[in-house]
Amino acid sequence: AGDPALGENEMKQYLFCDLDGTLLFDQSDGSYDISPADLQALCVLPQHNIELVLASGRACNAAVFVKERLGYSVDMIALNGAMLLCKGREEQITGLPVRDYRMITEDIAAHFPQVSMGTLHFDGNYYMKEPLLEDYIGRLRRHQLHDHAYGMQNDDHLVNGDEDRLIPKILFYVKRLSDPDQVYRYLQDHYGDRYDFLFSSTAIVECLPKGISKAIGIQRYMKEHQLTEAQCWAVGDSDNDVEMLKLFANSCCMRHGTAAAKKAAATTVENVKEAIEMMIG
Repeated sequence: AGDPALGENEMKQYLFCDLDGTLLFDQSDGSYDISPADLQALCVLPQHNIELVLASGRACNAAVFVKERLGYSVDMIALNGAMLLCKGREEQITGLPVRDYRMITEDIAAHFPQVSMGTLHFDGNYYMKEPLLEDYIGRLRRHQLHDHAYGMQNDDHLVNGDEDRLIPKILFYVKRLSDPDQVYRYLQDHYGDRYDFLFSSTAIVECLPKGISKAIGIQRYMKEHQLTEAQCWAVGDSDNDVEMLKLFANSCCMRHGTAAAKKAAATTVENVKEAIEMMIG
């Protein structure tokens, strides 16, 4: 007669959804949150047999915030694919060694003293290289999603610990430079054979393990759950969503998204609610 659970899974749809700039925005009350329209649409996904999976450069603690807002748990492709959260279980996939973090950040500090650097770690905390720039710290506090108990520390215990210990990525805050692209070019020229670099926003360059992306994390997730491409949708807005958007025929870019993200997606949408309406049909 076959496995009823398998049949149910084959009917389920999966929405791989970016967070910042796609699901999370500045709200009129001063919070950084999900819009009321998107929140209402997301809250009824279980009724339509649709599973939400976050796909973000954020750490897994962002899923705690989303769970509190929606009233149900969500899985997550975290840290641009370096970590998976599935049914409450975190799985670290890849990273770069602390010795390389120290080498690269010391190099950038010597050549670009106006750049602030650090990492968003697997544990959800920021570990930052001194000196800390107040405008960047303010940005990171905003990024922590209200009052969750995740914080910022200096990176002393990282750089002075086990050199083989892995971190998911390096963040470079380049907003203070007149030409932020020069840091990106320098990193590509000197370390591009070992790591990938991208602008996650106009102010931040990220260093990632070679070949890692949200798409790689999603493919691993799909394999573990035996999903087909036809079951899956993706929505995003920025360059770090490009590979994810290319994965699926059912891919949506926000209308305010980057040119590269729009080119990678099958269509554009005003908000996540519009993508969900397309899924429901």
